[in-house]
Amino acid sequence: MIKLTNLTIFKNMRDSKKFILIVLFFYFFGLNSIFASTFNTSSFAFPENTEVRNNLYTNLTGSNQEALSTLPEWTVIEATGVRVNFFTEKVINEDGGNIYFCFSHGTDLDFSKGTIGSYIIKKSLDEFDNINYGITQIKIFYKNNDNSFIRLLSSESKQESVMEIQLYGRTTQKNIRVPLSLAELSRKSFSELANLTSNYVDWNFYITDYKKLYGDDVRLLAEAIDPLLFFLKDEDDGAIDREGNFVYIESLELQEDKGGLNCSGFAKWVVDGIYKPVTGENIDIAYLKEKHYELRGNRWSQKLEDEKDPYFGLDWTRNLAFEIMKLHEPQSILSSVDIRNLRYHEYRENIGFPIEDIKTVLYELAVTYPYNFYLGSLNNKSNEPPYLRQHTHVVVFFPYIDQKGKFQTLVYSLNEKLSVDYLKSNWKDNYIHLVQIEASARFEPSGVNFNPVIRR
Repeated sequence: MIKLTNLTIFKNMRDSKKFILIVLFFYFFGLNSIFASTFNTSSFAFPENTEVRNNLYTNLTGSNQEALSTLPEWTVIEATGVRVNFFTEKVINEDGGNIYFCFSHGTDLDFSKGTIGSYIIKKSLDEFDNINYGITQIKIFYKNNDNSFIRLLSSESKQESVMEIQLYGRTTQKNIRVPLSLAELSRKSFSELANLTSNYVDWNFYITDYKKLYGDDVRLLAEAIDPLLFFLKDEDDGAIDREGNFVYIESLELQEDKGGLNCSGFAKWVVDGIYKPVTGENIDIAYLKEKHYELRGNRWSQKLEDEKDPYFGLDWTRNLAFEIMKLHEPQSILSSVDIRNLRYHEYRENIGFPIEDIKTVLYELAVTYPYNFYLGSLNNKSNEPPYLRQHTHVVVFFPYIDQKGKFQTLVYSLNEKLSVDYLKSNWKDNYIHLVQIEASARFEPSGVNFNPVIRR
């Protein structure tokens, strides 16, 4: 028996347009507005090591001899039970000498290792001043990820600091003014820093305990798909039609043998699995092949529509997503399925986002729209005149926050599981256009013969 949780109730309530309007009102105009937010450490587990940093402040701001003679230690903060692994690292290179004061919540001595709450304070051995005492940088990891951190640098006057935020290796915000010097910040708690910058940074976007806020329909759908990949076969131009037959997309002729799918057919197979339980049939392939000249293309592409079909992936993914959207919102328009207005990423019309940004794009989507999964149409410019951009490959994404609050992304294409790193490596310098589909806990795929499994 499935227990109905508050999250499930909330998910059902959100289908009410009236309820959505009320939520939006309080979101943008209420006390928790992201434009004037405060940081509340009780809302999630962010380990503070302020006490240990204050105890070592004299060594940090003292002479080089005092800094270099600081001994490593393990400390357990009595009030919170947080364990802090303190150690120093001396680095000499062509730019001079530095000593790093590392306040780590990890278990090793790698000071570049990303563990949530860890601080790395960089002190110059060559330059000393009476404001920052040689401190040139503070680095704070806010996730268990090497490439997700806050960097604090000194302003020209040294009386203030400047902050930038890295999210999975991408700079999402920079040049944020902090009205305290680096030396002062080295003694402050992270919550104080967050409150000082809360008018410019939505900290809940970066650090919120997502497992307490969101449901897991996206994860459950991905987990339902994963074991079925074994039963699917590859076939050029292959898909399943409205009646459940394996056919060829271009001709609609039946395939021989057991049949298979290409990347577009696989995306349709996934979407059909949540479409068929509602309508009793799969989506019509003829509809999915419909071209939307009113939304994309130009005089050059029109000449090649029949020969190269450059926008096939874009039209196909849009049509798939729109069929699902119409089940819930019959009055919606086709372009409403596109992912366009993101806070930290710029959308290019009919092109999407650079593939190198796909991880942070999906993170933003998982945080902002936790009930959706996405179809992606990979596209690039051809190597031959007129150098037309072509949408040549389709991918399915399931981004979500897991039960430990960690960001996960499952990627599928051509009947197999891939990775974000694989896409970034094999489709370098390409773009990806994304459309959104609301996930469903009910998944009934076609073309797979297996005995039903009952979850208890």
